[in-house]
Amino acid sequence: LDSKILERFESHRKIDAAAENGASDSKPTEKKRGCKKGAAKEGEASTAGFEVDMFGNVRARDTGMKSSKRQSVKLFEAHRGDEIRLEIEDLRRLCVEKQNLRAPAGQASKRAGVAYAETLKRVLPLGVGADDSGNAGSTAARTAQRLAQDFGLGEVAAAAGPKAAARVAAHLEACFDPDSGCIDFDALFPPAPPQDLQLASAGRGGAPFARTARGAPVKMELASGHGEWAAAQAREDPAARWVCVELRHDRVAATAARMHLQGLANLAAVGPVDAGRLLGKFVAPGSVDEVFVNHPEPPERTGEFAGQGAHLLTDAFFAKVARALKPKGTCTIVTDNMAYALALARSVAARDDLGSARLLRRGPHYQDLHETVGGVKVWVGQPGAECGHVKRASSFFDRMWTKGQKTKRFTLFLENQAQES
Repeated sequence: LDSKILERFESHRKIDAAAENGASDSKPTEKKRGCKKGAAKEGEASTAGFEVDMFGNVRARDTGMKSSKRQSVKLFEAHRGDEIRLEIEDLRRLCVEKQNLRAPAGQASKRAGVAYAETLKRVLPLGVGADDSGNAGSTAARTAQRLAQDFGLGEVAAAAGPKAAARVAAHLEACFDPDSGCIDFDALFPPAPPQDLQLASAGRGGAPFARTARGAPVKMELASGHGEWAAAQAREDPAARWVCVELRHDRVAATAARMHLQGLANLAAVGPVDAGRLLGKFVAPGSVDEVFVNHPEPPERTGEFAGQGAHLLTDAFFAKVARALKPKGTCTIVTDNMAYALALARSVAARDDLGSARLLRRGPHYQDLHETVGGVKVWVGQPGAECGHVKRASSFFDRMWTKGQKTKRFTLFLENQAQES
């Protein structure tokens, strides 16, 4: 099963690469934009840009690129190599652990299958398509089909029997509200039958699956990447239900593998799905306690953020976040880009539904209040537990910016201004 997980993980990388190639093929040509093919505006570097291979490596393919961009690409390439080496080391340790945890031959396959079935109950590959009919039955059926196609539900049936896979499908049907089609978080994180928990624990070498109570806080990380940060929070905060939301197939697969291998029963992976689409179509109003966005990509690289270009944290997105949060629910945003942090503060300041949350105490890592923009505070430094970061943990982009000597972090700690009814 573990080898199957790795095969699936590699297939997800290929799916994302194909999607990227399709997107680049569908972009307007230079001629349609009013420029001759290959021509560049006077005073600008050539715009041949980057190329991305199937493993996500970004390479410069234009010798006329500005030196600052070349340095940025070199930094990314070096960092990507370091991250791959970390993955290889993790897999090496996993293989050693699995060799030391051999179960009796007659039970090993079934135990592993039941353990992975427990993980798949908290993986919701909603897809990046536009089918938002709101029909809970069809959403659950499509989700089960994607689990079988891309996440190994078929291997579960082969290892643990068809009943184990059928229980996963039945669980998915209960995860979506029949009226609204939204995710029912109480159903997504259910108490498992004792016999399943016993087998699942044995399938992981005896490590227990912790369970959260119904009605426990729901904490959601958007654009969660490989799930490292959220997994660290879930381990430190077992009384809460943590949800990773990610757009890329390979990163969702990595999160699912992390959930399975670490036995994190209070962590779920939702994706591949656009975060804005999820909040607007599949998250009920007032159902989330805390939202986290770590290192969002700015809309432009020039430092000018006047427009609402291709980036996540637009005005429409903030409206969806406010809708999803409970009254006084919080949203914590961390970025290394000071100009972007100030632009986000200006965007929030123009809203009535979101505002700065009150910090009851200063975190140990805060340096100072950087600036207040229209009543919205921008902090300098890493957020602590008072902002929902219960565990100091790094992620792919956090490590990359640190290697590039961008060590300052700017934090917005926001809350839903709606009053409780």
